[in-house]
Amino acid sequence: MPFFSIVIPLYNKANFILATLKSVSDQTFENYEIIVINDGSTDESLSKIEALKLPKLSIHNQENKGLSAARNRGVTLARGQYVALLDADDIWKPTYLKSMFKLIENYPNHQIFGCTYKESRNGRLMDIRTSFEAQLNQESYVLDDFFSANYKQFIVDQSSLIFDRNFIKTHTFNEHIDVSEDVDYYLNYFASQQIIFLNRSLMIKTYDDNDQLSSSKISKKRVPDLEHYKTRYSSNTSIQKYIDIQLYKLAIKYTYENNKSKRQKCMTQINPLHLSMKQRLLLKSPKWIMLGLRKLKFLALKLNIRITT
Repeated sequence: MPFFSIVIPLYNKANFILATLKSVSDQTFENYEIIVINDGSTDESLSKIEALKLPKLSIHNQENKGLSAARNRGVTLARGQYVALLDADDIWKPTYLKSMFKLIENYPNHQIFGCTYKESRNGRLMDIRTSFEAQLNQESYVLDDFFSANYKQFIVDQSSLIFDRNFIKTHTFNEHIDVSEDVDYYLNYFASQQIIFLNRSLMIKTYDDNDQLSSSKISKKRVPDLEHYKTRYSSNTSIQKYIDIQLYKLAIKYTYENNKSKRQKCMTQINPLHLSMKQRLLLKSPKWIMLGLRKLKFLALKLNIRITT
């Protein structure tokens, strides 16, 4: 039985999947299996991975059902003691699995493990900016309050999370949404869990800023029911603030798309005290200012400069 089952959902990532699989093959820890769920790819993704003939790789094809459905199917096929998620365009550093194995050994009674990461934006690596306060000479942490550490950028990514197999088999991804699946998963399950966090960048998250500027509209997508979570966690201040920040992000995106009704719905749910002064000002700004700032943000990212609110 493998120690890790690596679940990779695949949909039209022909330009990335070989590098992703190479990063798995380069791992210094070798007791794993790779499960690729081809979610109805229409490019050359499938033919490229079939040509590799990797002995630890199994490929499972399905009609396009979305990221959550692909992850859930991969989890049902997992034989390992722990399930490691990896998106088809992300990269693990060679010591990722070995480091996570040691983390699991040090915290045997926990079920969720993660580490921090870097971003690759148009070929350039950037550090992330989070609200997590690291301690001097300490790398591993037990996070009792996951959400307060994630008010800015998330300290973990789906590709840097590992789950006890029994946990993730019974705590599945929401197949009724197709954007912000990570936000929904965290809100659904992480409030009652201690997360073991390794403050070491062992994963590289790939972004294509040009693609982000031209990506399909969020107005056409199914988003998490944040209003439901607001009610569910009405007495939890840190989660309320986390949700308001997610609502803020949605409101900004709806502004870009001139979807006034959905923007207004988000804004009516936000407690403005949970936002920074810059965020409150931006929400009140006209669309043309927001679009200009958005273009400036992506231009700055190409120069390795991060502008945040």
